[in-house]
Amino acid sequence: MEGSCDTAPMSFDLDHFFILTEPIAPQAELLASVGLVEGTPRHHPGQGTANRRFFFKNGMLELLYICDRAEAIQGAGKPLRLLDRLQGKQSSRFGIVVKNHPESLLNEFPCWKYQPPYLPDGQCFHVGSNSGVLEEPLCIIAPDGLPSTPAQPKQISSFEKLTQLRISVPVEIASESLSLMAQCRLIDLRLGKPHLLEAFFNDSEQGNSADLRPGLPLIIHW
Repeated sequence: MEGSCDTAPMSFDLDHFFILTEPIAPQAELLASVGLVEGTPRHHPGQGTANRRFFFKNGMLELLYICDRAEAIQGAGKPLRLLDRLQGKQSSRFGIVVKNHPESLLNEFPCWKYQPPYLPDGQCFHVGSNSGVLEEPLCIIAPDGLPSTPAQPKQISSFEKLTQLRISVPVEIASESLSLMAQCRLIDLRLGKPHLLEAFFNDSEQGNSADLRPGLPLIIHW
């Protein structure tokens, strides 16, 4: 059975989304070939990961990879089960990070607190309790006052603004955490379908698309 999540959106925004990849994220070349512009990479001490980042006006696409296997398994990010997600054939390699959330969302959101070493003291991510459901994306609420994004490269107009992020997952019934994430502006959740992200830029006004599979489970529309 196919389905969708049509709950009326709450008032909060997408900060960025990520895809887990193999080390060094060679799939970044696929994004560059379409025309996305790569920004500065980042290392995540205590989490055992690093990334390659592609910025646009209202967010970021992050290719996240494990650079320290032992740290990823035993460090502060152990409950994220990133290695399990990379190894499981049916596991989701996606993550959704939201911001500007109402206080009511934190009260409703089933989650656990994650304070990695790279965050300032007193700040933490709230990670959805569905983190153990490997068939679903990681669902994360960013802390208020998260350090601002560093200077972004100038983006070409075709990818200036993300206008929809469609997330397909094979589960027929979404967890409470994922259902709440789906109420974020820009997110369109599709249930009962193979893992796939579809990113729509500028309302797909040019009528173009690029299917980056099998390298990345991602289709870009602009």
